Order: sequence, then C-alpha cells, then structure tokens
Amino acid sequence: MKQLTMASRKSIVCFAFLTVYVTGYSQLLTEEATLSKIRDEGFQHSAAMKMLYEFTDINGQRLTGSREYLGAAKWTSGKMKEIGLDNVHFENFCNHCRGWSVKTFNVEMVAPNYMHIVAYPLAMTKSTNGIAEGALVNIESFADMNSVKERFTGKLQGKIVLLGTAPRQRPLTDSLFRRFGDADLKKMEDQLSPAVKPTPLPEELDEWKVSDHRDKQFLEFVE
Repeated sequence: MKQLTMASRKSIVCFAFLTVYVTGYSQLLTEEATLSKIRDEGFQHSAAMKMLYEFTDINGQRLTGSREYLGAAKWTSGKMKEIGLDNVHFENFCNHCRGWSVKTFNVEMVAPNYMHIVAYPLAMTKSTNGIAEGALVNIESFADMNSVKERFTGKLQGKIVLLGTAPRQRPLTDSLFRRFGDADLKKMEDQLSPAVKPTPLPEELDEWKVSDHRDKQFLEFVE
C-alpha cells in the first residue's frame, strides 16, 4: 500500500478546502442574486399600495349581501388569478342574506348657524321619506328605560334624537399641541396590557345573538 507524503496530504487538504470555499461562495452569490431580485421587486415594482387603495377606498364598503360585497369579491378573485393562484372560486355563504347600500346621505345643521355634520347611517336602517328636519334632543343613555320614558314621553314628536354623551368642549385657551412627559408615556405603556381579559369566542358568539336586540325597546319608544 502506498503511503501519502506530507506534500500530498497538504495538496489534498488544500484542494478540499478550495472546493468547499468555491461551493460556499457560489451559494452566497446565488442567495445574494435571489435577495437582490426580491429587493428590486419590492422597492421598484411593488403594487402593494395600489392594491391597498383599490381594496379599501374603491371596494371598501363590503356589507354582506350588498352589491359592493360582490364587486369586492370579484376584484379579489381577479387579483388572485393575476398572481397565478389556482382553484380560485366562489362558495355560497348564505341563501337569505339581506342586502343594504347607501346611495346618498347628508346631515346638516341649519340653525343657529350652518354646519355640515360628518355622519353615516347605521347599516340596515330604513330610508327617510325625503328630507327629515327637526330640533335636536340629546339622550345620553337608554340603560334606564324607565327614566328615559319618564323624562321624554310626549316630547319627541318631530324631533331628531342624538344618542350619547355630548362631546367635551375645549376652552380656546388650551394649547393645540402638548409634549408628553415621562408620566404620560408610562401611563400609555401601562394601557397596552388590557385590564379586562378577552372574552372566549363561544361566549362572544352567544353575545352577538342578543346584541342586536338590546336597543329594541329604546327604538320602539323613539319611533
């Protein structure tokens, strides 16, 4: 059996090291080229903002059963097909879904001065019979319906009811901006941990079954 000389062993070791180095370097070049393509696609050819704009601003109102929902679903399926996803199809969600859409809606204060009010109708509410006009009545809460009935019975005819606490008016002397101190920032940080534990999903679903009926008595009263 032939024995390798010291020079031969060194040559073999150097060759093996060179092979590993070349192979590793080639892999690095391949990975860098791949990452470079990803970076170029993300920074130079990204369609994320355009798709987000189309999905939120153009197809943003997507109530179940509405024409807007169908339009958003068709747009989404079209984008999925464009990027090469397979088996893009629709499945039936429900057979008796109610549809609801807004064609036009506007709220204005006309006295004592004119002001346009930013508002949006509650989903599934009925249309008004033309322009509805009347004096405002504020009801902060209907948690105690006996109190509400005692105070407002016979006083709501032709009125427009605003539900909730009136917004707090800030004095003109208040500064428009203020700098948060360490105590303020610490308080904000503490609020990141919710004091109330999340409701388990089964209980949350049971809650949804009755949540739509909580205001039934109040709505019947103000009609």
